[in-house]
Amino acid sequence: MKKLKSIVGLWNGVYTYESDDYIGVSVRFVMSLNIKAGRIIGQSYDSIDDGGIPEPAKIEGTIDRQSISLIKKNPYLIYINEAGSFRKDVTKQSPEILLK
Repeated sequence: MKKLKSIVGLWNGVYTYESDDYIGVSVRFVMSLNIKAGRIIGQSYDSIDDGGIPEPAKIEGTIDRQSISLIKKNPYLIYINEAGSFRKDVTKQSPEILLK
């Protein structure tokens, strides 16, 4: 593995759902990352066209030798209801999502 010089900047990616209702559904995103006091901080923006949420999520993480750990936290709870539709509950916090 080449040594990573910097993770600061914009990163493009795709995440894919593994739930029974949405298995294989993918959402494009862009992350803006920075390093502050040795920790990774930033925001992630989902593609609305792919079914992502319109508000940015917080990104926090660490770098440990050759390993980068990131956690994504949406601004509120996003879930899939019994009918298989995406719903939001702004009164509840999102669980942390480990990005790997």
